[in-house]
Amino acid sequence: MSKKVNETDKIQAAGLGKRIVAYLLDSLILGVVGSIPVVIIMLATGIEEMTVALMNPEYAKVYVPYKIMMLVVPVVEFLYFFLQESSGFEATLGKRALSLKVVYEDGVRGRTLDMMVRSIIRVLPYLVGITFGGVIGTICSIVAFVVMFIPLFNKRHRALHDFVAGTVVADAVTVEEKRNAAAVPEINVKLPSVEEIKSSSDNVKTSAPMAKTRKILCTSGLYKGATLPLDAPIIIGRDRKFCNLIYENDTKGVSKVHCRVEVTGAGVTLVDLGSTYGTTVNGNQIVANEKVRLNVGDRFHFGKYEEFVVQ
Repeated sequence: MSKKVNETDKIQAAGLGKRIVAYLLDSLILGVVGSIPVVIIMLATGIEEMTVALMNPEYAKVYVPYKIMMLVVPVVEFLYFFLQESSGFEATLGKRALSLKVVYEDGVRGRTLDMMVRSIIRVLPYLVGITFGGVIGTICSIVAFVVMFIPLFNKRHRALHDFVAGTVVADAVTVEEKRNAAAVPEINVKLPSVEEIKSSSDNVKTSAPMAKTRKILCTSGLYKGATLPLDAPIIIGRDRKFCNLIYENDTKGVSKVHCRVEVTGAGVTLVDLGSTYGTTVNGNQIVANEKVRLNVGDRFHFGKYEEFVVQ
């Protein structure tokens, strides 16, 4: 369903152990949720009649309430997986408990249609089985049982519905890192040390071309007092591979790849690169991945103490 992804671009899949635990948790939750409408149907139609249908296959074929009750299970299962995995959480309750997400192989969020197909594949054997019954029902039960073991026999632990929808189950942290990395353009800027950044304010050239270049002044935090010319994009965060204004790993409120400030055709712009903790401009939190224009005198803030002003 989704585009092909090169091996080097594929996101690391979650371990089999996590997938199994998440599956067991979802099964437990589904058992509780699914039993509620079943009990309601049995009480509404009469327990005796339903018991007869359960014990007598021939009677079950013509007893409508029984057929409705049997359809409740796959419908509830479909809605359970589809509504949650296509939502902003990108995962069911069981997966969320294990910090997992269902995404495309390149880490991109899955489209609603593919999430729907993924959920349909889950319940299809059961639906066919209860619809036709007999030999077909038996075959479908066997197929559903065998399909359960597919994740055991491939390196990325993908189930049949993953192969069809083009998805993979990955750790939420891995997904965030993959997306943050994808949001950052390639930069050919020397990664400076804290001392080099701090001393840069004493080495700013005063020639006419440089005087026209916008700058940002750090007014508080790790780089307090440093003036940084915006003659190249400044990528701020904790990841030394992607950032050129680098914070230590234990800096509170700063993501691995937090934000980017640069001069564009629209002037000085700031983009929060999907950070976990957010970025504020003049005291108002900005929307992630949207460019915000900054004027001279505007201040942006992130973390506990880090604040910059545009000059």
